Amino acid sequence: MATIFVVDDDPDVLNVTLALFVKHGYDAVGAVNGLDALQLVRKVNPDLIVTDIIMPQMDGFRFLKELKDSPLTSGIPILIISGHGKMEDSFAAYGVAGFMIKPFSTKDLIQKVESILSCDQDSDEL
Repeated sequence: MATIFVVDDDPDVLNVTLALFVKHGYDAVGAVNGLDALQLVRKVNPDLIVTDIIMPQMDGFRFLKELKDSPLTSGIPILIISGHGKMEDSFAAYGVAGFMIKPFSTKDLIQKVESILSCDQDSDEL
């Protein structure tokens, strides 16, 4: 069973997203900001990180940089979720696995997650 780590500063969005992943058979762990998430990600070692960008304490840009700079977390695929669609090209340079614009359907989110996780499994088998 894959573990998905969700980071969103809106507790309602965080809780709904965590429940959605659990409903679809995933283990799900969450945090409300990048600073807390960074500490927890190193303990949990998730299969995928789903993160918002605009957050307090440590925004998604810094969170992403910290993840990519650490050998412990640099290989974890990241799905960015943002209300700012114009940021997509900026994150391609960071090597993120995917980008979704808010609002989105839960069906689209699950499809995107499954696609990323299946690609990651395919690369592990090579």
